[in-house]
Amino acid sequence: MIKLGAILVGLSVVISACKQEKGCLDITALNYNPDAFKDDGSCLYSLETPVTYQFNRFQQSSVKYDEQIGQQLLLNDLQLKVAALAAPGASSIDTNLIALYEGDAAAIITANPIGNALPTAYVDIASSLNLSSLVSATYSADSIIYAALAIIQNNSLNIALLGSAGVHTSAEGIDVWELCKGNILGAGFFRAGVNELLDIENQSHETLVEEEAYSYTPRESAWDAAFGWYGAAIAFNNYTDEGLADASELYQDDDSDGTINLLSEYNYSFPQLAAQRDLIYPDGIQSIDFTNDLFSLFIQGRTQITNRQDSLLSITRNTLVYKWEQLLAATAVHHLNATKAELDNLSNPTELNKNWSAALAYLQALQYRSIDNSNLFSASELLDLLGTTRPNYEAGTPEYEDYLNQLNEILEIIRPAYEFSEFQMENW
Repeated sequence: MIKLGAILVGLSVVISACKQEKGCLDITALNYNPDAFKDDGSCLYSLETPVTYQFNRFQQSSVKYDEQIGQQLLLNDLQLKVAALAAPGASSIDTNLIALYEGDAAAIITANPIGNALPTAYVDIASSLNLSSLVSATYSADSIIYAALAIIQNNSLNIALLGSAGVHTSAEGIDVWELCKGNILGAGFFRAGVNELLDIENQSHETLVEEEAYSYTPRESAWDAAFGWYGAAIAFNNYTDEGLADASELYQDDDSDGTINLLSEYNYSFPQLAAQRDLIYPDGIQSIDFTNDLFSLFIQGRTQITNRQDSLLSITRNTLVYKWEQLLAATAVHHLNATKAELDNLSNPTELNKNWSAALAYLQALQYRSIDNSNLFSASELLDLLGTTRPNYEAGTPEYEDYLNQLNEILEIIRPAYEFSEFQMENW
């Protein structure tokens, strides 16, 4: 006769076993679970660093940054529309730039390079997509952008300004499009991307988000969002600095499907800036390779997340943030050098307007920096030296010489802060 106690013990064992979780039972897997009762097929194995930004889980992509690329496309479209208004022979068109900045899901995507790019409308990317909510109001960046777009829209109604750079130039000689674009890149994409990277350890790598065709963790999603705001194509290693720098090679049909996927086969803002800075080097002496370094760091960090290499990830993340900030500083240097070269060209100030305004925008972007080099400079110090009004001094006057000295002082502050060489400072 079976005793009641024995029955209860048996039931206890069964109940306990039933309560045990399912999981990976392969001790060689990254997510081996010694407490699992039954293997559920979820085992993940160490991944070698891939050459393209493609990562999968259970035959599904674990990479999703559609919204970030949608915001890149909005900036691209704003730039194309402003360029069209400034092109010779332009006619005034019903273009509400502010509405595009705030997001128009029904709008058609203008950045359609050869007529066969997908998606064709913003609603195909996300039901709600805009730049205005992304750009920080800190340091008045959002207000600067709204004011710049309003000036362009008003100037486009002036037949004397339409069809020339005057359409995006203020009465004070500020190229408001350069100011607008630089603030979207700095206060929008760079700031948001760096914030995601710096918070990466606080994002779960255990919770799994399942969507149609996607399977990812919050930590993977945060890293991918930063990559989207950087703006590189997934097969970035197939591109050349020359083709990116002059915008002649921004896209490729990497999967040979006859279309250009604007979400994965197109290069946007920062890769173009990186390539432009990299072109200064003669063969064999390149000490900073922005294009290769930044893409490699993004793909290394993403691999380390997959492989759960947290200590390595922290190092990669910190290096990536520094390199990205270096790129902003190097771009500021480029426009400061160009401003110096054009400083005495007041009879035809288009290039002076452009480069001084761009220098202002990229120095403003450094206000969002995260690198602890505050002992070397503050962004406000650089902005004070540059000033808020485009210079209008005759060459040889004391005011001209004083302002030239101020520009040189900015460059002298930037160089040690970002470990740039004399060659880089002179040639960017």
